[in-house]
Amino acid sequence: MPSAFFRHDFYAAGEIRDESGFGSGAGVPGEDAAVAHATESRVHRITICPGEPGEQSFDVTLPRPSSIDRFDGISAWPKLPAEQQLEIGAIALELVVAWFAEELASVPGADDRILRAADAADMLLLDQLRRAVTDALPADVIGEHATARIPSLLGQVCKGCGCSECDACEGGCGWAEPDLCTACYDKVEPWPKAPA
Repeated sequence: MPSAFFRHDFYAAGEIRDESGFGSGAGVPGEDAAVAHATESRVHRITICPGEPGEQSFDVTLPRPSSIDRFDGISAWPKLPAEQQLEIGAIALELVVAWFAEELASVPGADDRILRAADAADMLLLDQLRRAVTDALPADVIGEHATARIPSLLGQVCKGCGCSECDACEGGCGWAEPDLCTACYDKVEPWPKAPA
């Protein structure tokens, strides 16, 4: 019986890493199956029955995810007609005022009428804002066949895991490069091609 059913070598910064184990023939260890969506042109060499007669090796190249699509409201806003800017702006201002009224009216002893009316305004204005923005933006941004986009005001979003300044990885992370966190850096950094 071979010492390992497969050997899995992959290459980073000149270092060869080896994962060996027994399997049913699936080939790629679970770690890499889990992060396969977060790799770029990373060459994995899978060796079946290493060191045994009939040993076979093959290379697998896994794709790297592209950056997450973003929506830049600052560049979109000036392109809207003045009447749409006025409608969206007025609704947004009133919505924030309603939120503030809800906060003030949520403390003990506050006027229940204010809380009731502010809650109603919150629901109404959110619906109006959604309708006004949907009407104002092109169908490829908001529409049945639109691509999901993340608002640019969120700042950087990791292309590997989706974390941001507002939602760091468990244990913490930083930015290794634009739109790539330190927790994902080793997973998605393109690695040199495996030697022949």
